[in-house]
Amino acid sequence: RGSPEVDRIEVFSNRGYEVFGGAGVHAEANNEIQGVLRTGDPTQYYEERESGQYLVQVRPLLNEATCQQCHNDNLPLRGAVLVSTSMASIDQAVWDDQARMALLFISGVTVLLFVLWFALRTTVLKPLRQVVSVIHNIAEGDLSERIRVKSRDEVGDMADSFNKMADNLKDSQDNLQRVNLNLLEANRLKSEFLSVMSHELRTPLNAIIGFSEVLMDMGEHKLGDREEKYLVNIETSGRRLLQL
Repeated sequence: RGSPEVDRIEVFSNRGYEVFGGAGVHAEANNEIQGVLRTGDPTQYYEERESGQYLVQVRPLLNEATCQQCHNDNLPLRGAVLVSTSMASIDQAVWDDQARMALLFISGVTVLLFVLWFALRTTVLKPLRQVVSVIHNIAEGDLSERIRVKSRDEVGDMADSFNKMADNLKDSQDNLQRVNLNLLEANRLKSEFLSVMSHELRTPLNAIIGFSEVLMDMGEHKLGDREEKYLVNIETSGRRLLQL
């Protein structure tokens, strides 16, 4: 009984009576012990007590040659020995192992979740924030902004497609600005042309209108109806040209 886990040790003779232990001399063996004495095969079973669970092991005591010199008995077994061991320390060790395994599992899951969070933040959340920032800048009119994402995944493909769209939009805006500049220049040239033409035409038209009025007012030299009609047409047409 040097081990604190050993609860009791009992020795039984081959006739089924206890010869050493705590149950009393000549106490009869139970069915398990009787089975070991009958077959010579060891056995074990568990006992439930108020103090806990116990492992009971029964081993046969062989009648070896050295034993026969003293006991003069030719039976194959001298008896059986019963050892009862408390399972409290084993249960505690199992519980401690389970607690350690649970702690390791929780720690591993925590580390894994942190790694997944960091990977998700690096590969998905950070590029998406950059995409949203660039979209806001472009919406405010800064078409020079581009997404700086070099990953080889769906986020990278989205960034490349968005940059191509921004390039096309920038080219379209540049083309539209060039067209507007050309239109403004054409409108300026038109205005200059009309101003020059108006000046160049107004002077001779005024002269034509003036001479036609003079001819129409000549009282001494009465014009014929045909000539007067021509003068009216000249004056009317000249005034219309001045109104353009």
